[in-house]
Formats: sequence, structure tokens, C-alpha cells
Amino acid sequence: MDLIDFSDPSPNSAPDKMTITVQFQGTDFTVSWYSDMSERDVREAIVSACDSIIDSGFQLFDGAGTPTSIGNVRANEIYLLQPGSEPQGYGHITGDRLRRVNVEVEPLRHGEALKAVEVMKQGSNLLKHTRSGMPHIRLFQLTNDLSQVIWFTARKSHKETKLLFVDVTEVKVGQGTAAFLRYPLPLLTHLSFSLVTERRTLDLTCKDEKEFDLWVAGCKALFYASRNFFISKQVLMSHSKRFMDFLRQNHVIAATQSLSSETTSKKLEECILRKAMNKQQFDEKLLAVGRKLRELKEKALELPETGSVAEMQDYANTKGAFGEEYCEVVLDDREDEVLATQEERLRSLLDQCQLRLNEIESERDQYSFEAGKREAGMTSLESNIWKLEVDVENAADILQRVEDLVRPKWTKRVSDWIWTKVRGRTDQGD
Repeated sequence: MDLIDFSDPSPNSAPDKMTITVQFQGTDFTVSWYSDMSERDVREAIVSACDSIIDSGFQLFDGAGTPTSIGNVRANEIYLLQPGSEPQGYGHITGDRLRRVNVEVEPLRHGEALKAVEVMKQGSNLLKHTRSGMPHIRLFQLTNDLSQVIWFTARKSHKETKLLFVDVTEVKVGQGTAAFLRYPLPLLTHLSFSLVTERRTLDLTCKDEKEFDLWVAGCKALFYASRNFFISKQVLMSHSKRFMDFLRQNHVIAATQSLSSETTSKKLEECILRKAMNKQQFDEKLLAVGRKLRELKEKALELPETGSVAEMQDYANTKGAFGEEYCEVVLDDREDEVLATQEERLRSLLDQCQLRLNEIESERDQYSFEAGKREAGMTSLESNIWKLEVDVENAADILQRVEDLVRPKWTKRVSDWIWTKVRGRTDQGD
């Protein structure tokens, strides 16, 4: 069907109502016009509608995922709306983008904030600074309900390794807190930030400028959202040197797109010293990492299936044969959310580690360890196995935390009885 029906309507009939469906962030929006409107008016109506849905330039994609220009839009079709470049020739509708970056809107309506949240939910290895020791790498992740940041270490409980955004009083960039001042890393100041609360600070350094831009933007957005505050795009991204440089040149679209580009500034990995390994040392480390990964995967298979803790609680709350005094609730809602996030992350991390191990083994088989051929190839291998080793340690920490959370806090007799009833098992030896 054409964008607009140019056939002459009957004098006694009303013009037909034409529509398309525009999908943005999981929500369907209906854009309408009438068949007696001019093609120019129809196009302007579509641009105006899309411009009101998204606060940046945009691109429409048809059902096959093909980019579609405004002039090729067809009635009764569904289109996906994504951030993109400004549609040419419609400046009188879209207005001055530079002015619009100062308009305050709900934090999670910004495309940059949504992108940041997705990165945070996937998790990142960040350098954590402390007052009592050397900085160390930990895996940080945003919970699926967007309420808190959690990190993983087997030496501390889950209650000690989380930070709620409702408790944050400031998102501070740079290295100005006590933990940073105790062990400063001047070369990485441009990658460092802190989440400040009344009782403590969470002091972090990202691996590169791209990760820094996204994590700080996400933390700002969630901090503002937790208080129902609005925020402008300029304030949201004021920490990003790349964004602000483009903005000063009036290149608003380039500023937004800068979040996806690779960075050239000093990176965290370049400041971490690692001892060079010969062939024997590398093979021993590879075997050790592979062995530990297999052990973790076997232990993960023994964990209760997702949802089993909730099922156990539901059953316990029915006040079974042992009486309600034994039917304690293991987790509250927030702990349940943390558990679900950790279980999901553990399984995906183990899969990623296995793929990376396979790649390293393949790369190692093709590499010559002769002294004269060691340069770039071995550096890449060393870097890759170091990253794998970090993530395997992360997986071990998460596994320990999940095991601690799902262990019932009852006597062995009561817990064995509940698990038997809930999971339909009959253990003859109990």
C-alpha cells in the first residue's frame, strides 16, 4: 500500500484514516493521518510523531530490519524506531538540537541512559579502590530491577557487596575521595568515579573511556530516577570529555554517537604489569585455568534450578508438619532479586569463559614461542589469558555467593525434609 492514497474520494464519503505502528523501547505508538492529506503533510506528521517519541535523530526500520526513509513508509505496517541521524529537510519540525540537550526529561528517556543500563546489567570488570589495601579488580553488575549495583567476592557476604541507588547522595568523577587519595593512579584519573553515600563511598576505575562514559551516565540516570528528578542530556553526559568536545562544536549527533566509538586515551590494562611467561609457564597456567573452569561448571550444575528457592519458601509458608517456627523466610524481595541476577550472571559467565578458553587454546597452538618470534603474539596471549583468569575468579566468587544464598538456614533434618517435598524427591537414607 502506498504512503498516501491519491485517488479522488467520493464527494459523500469521509476520507479514510491511515495508520502505521512505531515501536520504541518495547512500546507501540500509533501514528495516524487521513487519505486526503498531501504527501508532504503526511511525511511531516510522521517526522513530528517520531520526534516527539525520541529525543534525538532517528531511523525507522521495517519488519525485515531494513532502514526505511520517511518517503518510503507504507500504511498499515510496523516500524522499529531507533536513534540515528537527523532526517534531512525537516529542521522546522525537529528544531534546534543544541537547545534541546538542555531540556530536562525523565532520566531513563535518554538514549544514552538506556544504553548505559544495558551495559551495566551485563556486568563489567572494574578496579575497586579501598582504604585498607591495594586496588583490585571485581565484577560489578546492575540488578535487573535497576535498584542496586552488586559486586562479587567470596570473602564478603552479599549484604556487604551491594549499593542501593536510593542511598547515593552524589556521583563524583575523578579521584577525590579518601580511598583514591590513599592510593592514587594519576594516569587513570579520567576513568575514575565514586558513588557517595552518607556512610561510605564506592570508588571505581573503568578499563577505558567508553566504559567510563557509560557507567557514569547510567549511575547518574539511576540516581536521579531513584528520586523522581528530571535531568537534561547535557548534565547527564557532562562527565564525558568526548561528548562535551562535540557539543562545544555544535555537533550534537556526533556527540551522541561518540559513546559507540573506540577510545584512544590511556586504558586500565596498559597500567597493569604482568610478568612475561615462557611456553612451559603458559601451558601450566592454561591447564590450571581450564581445570578450575571445569570444576566450577560441575558445581554450577548441582545448584537448585532457578525459582526453587521461591518454591521452597512458598511451601514452607504453608506451615508444614514441623510447625511454623521452623518455616523461616530465607530471602526478602531485594535478596531474591540479587540471587536471580547472580544466577543469571554465573551461567552466562561460565559460557563466555569456555568460549574464551577454546579461543586461547586455538591461538596458542598456532603461536611459536621461539625467542625471536615472541613480540606481539605472546603479548596478546598473555593479555587474553589474564582476562580469562580474572573472569574465572569472578565466576568462583559468584558461585560461592549463590551457594551461600540458596543454602536453607534451618537444621539439616528440616531442610532435607523441605527439599524432598518441594522437589518431589524421596531419599531413602534420610
